[in-house]
Amino acid sequence: MRIDVTRTIWDFRRFIFENKIKALICTVLAIAAAAFGIANALGISEVTRQGLMRFNVFLVIAGERAFFGYFLWRFLLLFLLCLIISLVGFRPAVSWISGVVIALFGFQATYFITIMFVYGGLAILPLMLVIVVPFTLIILCVLIFWSCYIISVSFLTKATRFNEISHYYKCMLRPFLFVSLAMLAIAILEGALVILFTLGITM
Repeated sequence: MRIDVTRTIWDFRRFIFENKIKALICTVLAIAAAAFGIANALGISEVTRQGLMRFNVFLVIAGERAFFGYFLWRFLLLFLLCLIISLVGFRPAVSWISGVVIALFGFQATYFITIMFVYGGLAILPLMLVIVVPFTLIILCVLIFWSCYIISVSFLTKATRFNEISHYYKCMLRPFLFVSLAMLAIAILEGALVILFTLGITM
């Protein structure tokens, strides 16, 4: 099967242009939630090791989780976020809940990153700046892209076949498979790099 790269790039650019308002709204929600997450993390009087034990990266640093555990929990979380965004898209009125999902991810991610910086300092600086922060931004972009797609499909299916939820799920099933595979690849690559960059770090 031959893939037309030029057409694919053009279709992607056209999609972004047609959904720039949706993407902007989701981005603003993510930024607002991220600022709130940072403020909450900085407001903590003392960051304890016990409090950090619920975070995936810290469990790797502490020796409580290996590659498979990190990858599995990361992928399950990302898959769940994509699934929730997909499920709420069956009606235009509720499809915008996907923005709430993105905001919650932005809050949780920046909250964790901030308290890790506060607790770990320079010891975890390369890990956070080279791996965790870039991958968080990549995941956020994928979620925003998926949210825009789901909202678009939601309005399209409403206009073509009113009240046919099954038609909506048929429209999003194959794209959902692709976005799930993208999240799988992200989880595998991030997991491998986290294991590599945490070698020698003790906290």
